[in-house]
Amino acid sequence: MRNRHFCPGHPDRAFYGLVFVGAFTAVVTIVLVKVVALLILRRVDAKTETNRRDLSTQGERV
Repeated sequence: MRNRHFCPGHPDRAFYGLVFVGAFTAVVTIVLVKVVALLILRRVDAKTETNRRDLSTQGERV
């Protein structure tokens, strides 16, 4: 006897689910990258870069 309660689902629902998960993942990734970029100083300022990092940050000459 065939189970009447079994419903394989609609392909449209699976597609919309994949689109939602993909969009959600992209948005969260972008937000996290922006937050991390604000919290971490990625580059030195122009003066430090011009005066060499070793001299300006540690007082050493190479």
